[in-house]
Amino acid sequence: MSAILPGLGQIYNHKYWKPPIIYATLGAIGYFAMNFNSTYQNYHNELLFRYAHTSPAQLYNDPNFTKYTNDNLNILKNQSKKYRDMCFIGMGIFYVLNIIDANVDAHLRKFDVSDNLTLSVAPKAFYCMESQTGIAGGISLALHFK
Repeated sequence: MSAILPGLGQIYNHKYWKPPIIYATLGAIGYFAMNFNSTYQNYHNELLFRYAHTSPAQLYNDPNFTKYTNDNLNILKNQSKKYRDMCFIGMGIFYVLNIIDANVDAHLRKFDVSDNLTLSVAPKAFYCMESQTGIAGGISLALHFK
């Protein structure tokens, strides 16, 4: 269900707090992608204008770019394109994680964690030759099946 509409699988699994997080994250990534795309288009249009008009009277299309050389604009254009593309890749990864989360949550809904299966975690001190005091600390994990 989350493959069709993000968050629908979480709603089906009665995890109503997850879809707002999903849509907020996708919205934020989409906002940054659109912002970087707009910046990329501005740099690209300025470079096209500069390459088409070589006379000093029409050297700049946008007065905000007067301090940049063509090389600087090209670097900024490529950087904006890279960030835009990374936003789209991040959006795709988050979409896939949304699908995986809904699928795993649906499959583990009836997972039995009863008293017959316990995990105990406790601190543990043990002998260690490489320690100056001869004692080292750690964690003891014990899994019990009944």
